[in-house]
Amino acid sequence: MDLGACTERARTGPCFICAFLSGYPDYEHHVIAQDDEHVAFLDRWPTLPGKVLIAPKQHIEHAVRGPH
Repeated sequence: MDLGACTERARTGPCFICAFLSGYPDYEHHVIAQDDEHVAFLDRWPTLPGKVLIAPKQHIEHAVRGPH
C-alpha cells in the first residue's frame, strides 16, 4: 500500500461513503443492513473482527463542530 497515495486520495478524492454508495468499484464494502436514510457495512480495515460502520446516506460535511 502506498501511504502517500492513500493520504492524497483521502484529502482530494470523494467521501468514501458517498463513493461506496455511488458504486465506485474501489470503494466496495459488504452491506449488513440499510434503510432509506442509513447504511451499515463491514469496515474494510477493521481494528476488531466484525467491526461495522453505520452512516447516513446523505453526505454530511461537518458531523461535529466545536464552539464558534
